[in-house]
Amino acid sequence: MRDPVTITLSEPATVMDKQVTTLTIRPPRGKDLIATGNPIQMTGTKGAPGQPDQMTVGTNESAMADLLSRLANVPRTTIEDLSAADYTVASMTVMAFLAPTAAT
Repeated sequence: MRDPVTITLSEPATVMDKQVTTLTIRPPRGKDLIATGNPIQMTGTKGAPGQPDQMTVGTNESAMADLLSRLANVPRTTIEDLSAADYTVASMTVMAFLAPTAAT
């Protein structure tokens, strides 16, 4: 299992009336995705004859906010109040956790 990742926020965030400058995000488990829904959405379409198939990857931001709240052990309002840059870094951290790794 991967280790939690601590991100330094560009702006302090409020967690239960306390200002924090970092968030520690733990790796998700299956139960987290079951509870919040998978924030990564993939859709595929069959290509026309002679053309490659297409894959589109998107993000369900509501599921991402719920998952971040759960993984960082903070209220969803804390996630909602992050700066756009901090939210993006936190989201990318979760996406990295969800990416498959090569078996060793």
